[in-house]
Amino acid sequence: LFVRLRELPRPGRFDLRETAASWAELAGTVREARRHPGLLRFIVARFFYSDPINTAIVVMAAFAVHAIGFTEGVALQVLLLLTVVAVLASFGWGALADRWGPRRTLLVVLGTWVVGLIVVASVPEPIPFLVAGALLGAGLGGVGVTDRLLLLRLAPADRVGAMLGLYGLVGKFSAVVGPFLYGTIVEALLPGMGRVAYQWAIASLLVLMLVGIVIVRRVPEGRPIRDGELTAATAGLEPAIVPPAGGPR
Repeated sequence: LFVRLRELPRPGRFDLRETAASWAELAGTVREARRHPGLLRFIVARFFYSDPINTAIVVMAAFAVHAIGFTEGVALQVLLLLTVVAVLASFGWGALADRWGPRRTLLVVLGTWVVGLIVVASVPEPIPFLVAGALLGAGLGGVGVTDRLLLLRLAPADRVGAMLGLYGLVGKFSAVVGPFLYGTIVEALLPGMGRVAYQWAIASLLVLMLVGIVIVRRVPEGRPIRDGELTAATAGLEPAIVPPAGGPR
């Protein structure tokens, strides 16, 4: 409402050379990530653990209707309530990340998701679903708080923008692969197994989450972020000249 947009130039025609250059830049970002301990491993882990998260966000309403038996209206109300749980839990996860560090906190968050997925996959009843939904909602807030902080601690300050782009690209890719895998399993099993097909599809997400946890366990905690470090890097200053401040941010 209050920001006046600049007039953007008209986009040019599609150019294969620019497309090739963008892929080359992406490859360069991946090579850069390999130079920093644990950074590329974390990016790979994020694909596996964000796949179930992104998929659950997309399919949970349909799961609540077809597997649990809720009406669409009740399912919507439940998911809205769980969104509030995610927001409130974020504050607690943030405080825990300050105390324990982001990697350790992220492992606890992902463990919460494992418990929630097990409950959803094994006991498709309304009350267990609500309990599992509260765990998943709390874990959703925790992932958003902790894994970005871990990325900032693993990435060099002057390459944070590029690494955030790679981080986001992996998340978008998992948001496509996860629902496709879930839908394929449901489509294949539904005629012969009924609503149990939805349980098996959720179980497939559990496998991916466990793979992500195994990879995250081998990621280092990273260095504490110093006050003003990212601002200095953005301004073209050497991060070394920024006076250190104790404790993670």
